[in-house]
Amino acid sequence: MPSNGIGGRKNAEPKPSPILPVAPNGGRFVRPADFDPREVIKDGFGISRSEHPLAVRLRFSPRVATYIKERLWHPSQTIREQSDGSIDLAFTTTGRQELMRWILSWMPEVQVRGPVNLRRRVVERMQTGIDRQSGR
Repeated sequence: MPSNGIGGRKNAEPKPSPILPVAPNGGRFVRPADFDPREVIKDGFGISRSEHPLAVRLRFSPRVATYIKERLWHPSQTIREQSDGSIDLAFTTTGRQELMRWILSWMPEVQVRGPVNLRRRVVERMQTGIDRQSGR
């Protein structure tokens, strides 16, 4: 049978995450008058965010530097070219979950320069993946 869908299944469609049932409870939500959704998401990375900003510094290899330079990854980003053709990308974000996935998606072409705790978390996630692939 020819495959034309996800995971080799014919006519497969992506399945959304389950949504919990909702029931009216008589309450009413009133949005605060000073609420600005743009302010809430301005420092996020993707759709996730946390309360505390994180100053991220990444170095991308010359192999992907051109692609990285061509995109706006975050409104606060700065890019600095290095003499070896690599680039440093820096920005401040509150979106940690998607940031981690994004960094891992660029391996091995990216190095986390800071902060140290982000670098440690990336190394831990990579080691977990290596252990799983190695059967450990």
